[in-house]
Amino acid sequence: MEPHLYSGHYAPAIVKGDQRTAEQQVGHKVDVYQFGNLQWVSWNDKFMQPAGKLEKVFSVDLGELAAELYKLRNPGRSLERSKIILPPQFQHIAEYLTLEARRHDHSLWYSFDVNRDAVSLERPLEYRITQYASVDNELIELQDFWIMVQARRDKKSKKPLGSFSLRRYQMHPSASASDLNFN
Repeated sequence: MEPHLYSGHYAPAIVKGDQRTAEQQVGHKVDVYQFGNLQWVSWNDKFMQPAGKLEKVFSVDLGELAAELYKLRNPGRSLERSKIILPPQFQHIAEYLTLEARRHDHSLWYSFDVNRDAVSLERPLEYRITQYASVDNELIELQDFWIMVQARRDKKSKKPLGSFSLRRYQMHPSASASDLNFN
C-alpha cells in the first residue's frame, strides 16, 4: 500500500468451537464541506484561510464501507492478502479521497488521505475526519481531525497567493457517539 495519513481495519467476529473473537473495527467517518459565500480572511499577517457558510458536499463512513468490502468477493483473486478493487457504486469516493484497501487473512485494512486534486483556491474544501474504534459495535475511542486550507497572503492585494497548503488540526474528544450509528 502507498503511505497514507489515515488507516483503519475491520475484522469480523470469529467463532471456533466455544471460543469467540470479538468483531473489531477502527473506522473513519469523513465529512467534506465547501464554503458558501466564500471569503478569504487573515489569521495573521502572513496567512489567510477561507471563510463562509460551510455546506456539506460529501460524507462517507469508511468503517462501514470496510465491513461491506470485507463481505464482497473479488472474482479470480485469492481471498488472502489481496488488494480490493472498489465496486462501481463506491468509485465516487475517489473525487475526495485517495483510498486503498487490502484483505489480510481474516480482516480488511484500508488507508486513505485527502485527494489534493479536489482542493483549490477557487474551491477550498474542509475535511472533518472522525476516527473511531469499536469492539462488538461498542465505541471505545473517538478522535476528531479537521483539515483546512491555508494560503500565503499577498501583502499588497490582501488576497491569497497562487499556492496553498492543507493544515491538520486535532480536536478535543467532543463528538457524540450517536452521530456514528453504533446501534
